[in-house]
Amino acid sequence: MPALLKPTARAATPSRWLSRTVLALALAAGSEAVRADAVPSRVAGLIPQAQLAGEGELRWLGLKVYTAQLFYGPAGLKLDRFSDQPIALELRYQTSLKSETIAESSAQEIERLGFGDATRRARWLAEMRQVFPNVQRGDRLTGVVEPGRGTRFFFNDKPLGLIEDAEFSQAFFAIWLDPRTRAPSLRESLIRRSASLPGNARP
Repeated sequence: MPALLKPTARAATPSRWLSRTVLALALAAGSEAVRADAVPSRVAGLIPQAQLAGEGELRWLGLKVYTAQLFYGPAGLKLDRFSDQPIALELRYQTSLKSETIAESSAQEIERLGFGDATRRARWLAEMRQVFPNVQRGDRLTGVVEPGRGTRFFFNDKPLGLIEDAEFSQAFFAIWLDPRTRAPSLRESLIRRSASLPGNARP
């Protein structure tokens, strides 16, 4: 989904510097609601009675990278164990990114957050490389947790595949939802409507 950006001293094209930073730095700019409460069709099909938990956008140096929406089912949203509940995250991209960039930056964040051992992370990276597509402005990439099984991904509502590992779901969604995320403001935007749910003390 996102990518990690790290600007260099020399001039770089947007695709070059976006390929190094989108998740590491920038997740820092959460925003107010960016879209209506409509539940995407693929999310509604997999999570009956899905509700919007929150939404926000990611910007880097004034450039909007993507808008994000988080959905949860009738059982609620537990902020400590993402893999134990049906939840979905949809990103609508406002810039172009390569599939390799999305996979590698996601893997780097998962490692930074301390999930999995080296062997497991290598397997997750290989699977993300297979599943994630190149994205362009207007494309939507959606991940839906199947509790106890893994995460199913969609690209503009078309199935991409399932990464079958519950711990991968926990690690992947932590990029946005863990209190240690690089984007605390975006996290707050995404979980805003879940604050009143039982058991959701905000770390």
